[in-house]
Amino acid sequence: ARTQAKTMDRELEKKLIEQMEQSRFSEASVLELLDFYKRNIPEERIPWLIRRFVRESEDVEKIAHCCLGLGSEMEQDGNYGRAVLFYAYGLSVQPRTEDFRYFLNNNIGYSLAVLGRYGEARPYCEAAIRINPYRYNAHKNLGLSLQGLGQYAEAAGSFMNAVRICHDIDQRAYNHLEELLASHPELTDEIQGIQEFLVRYRPGRPDRVLH
Repeated sequence: ARTQAKTMDRELEKKLIEQMEQSRFSEASVLELLDFYKRNIPEERIPWLIRRFVRESEDVEKIAHCCLGLGSEMEQDGNYGRAVLFYAYGLSVQPRTEDFRYFLNNNIGYSLAVLGRYGEARPYCEAAIRINPYRYNAHKNLGLSLQGLGQYAEAAGSFMNAVRICHDIDQRAYNHLEELLASHPELTDEIQGIQEFLVRYRPGRPDRVLH
């Protein structure tokens, strides 16, 4: 039965590829092939797929952009392991664009944290922060990886950094910080000024700091 299923998968893949090429990469045919690969793509097929999607381009920026998009598609479908493969391939082509390098590292870090691979996630988050310390995403995701590693005070510090940057547009880091403190109330004594911080940046507070 397993052999028969593999044969059917190969036949379906071939049909979808032919359909994509005959339609000259229409959006519908590309998305249909991608939906198939969400369930089935082996790692060694990713470079081939990316280059087909960018029409055999050697432009590393286009390849990186494509990897970001396809990785995000995998994330939205809950396939974080496959998302990591796409993001990693995007990094491997060494794009020059700062945003691409930032989000490829950040998104790998987040996906690995979701998978519980916290030790692997941490260096990607730190790399993203080195690229741009003024974006909140990687600070938040570094907090998630540190929390998973049991480094709770350091995790709280990362969430606080994220809150300082994005408190007026995204409260996820604040929520993570509150949840961490609820699980580890001893941190309120370890981290000086944490209660004042929570009050100062509380979402919805009319006079909270906006800068």
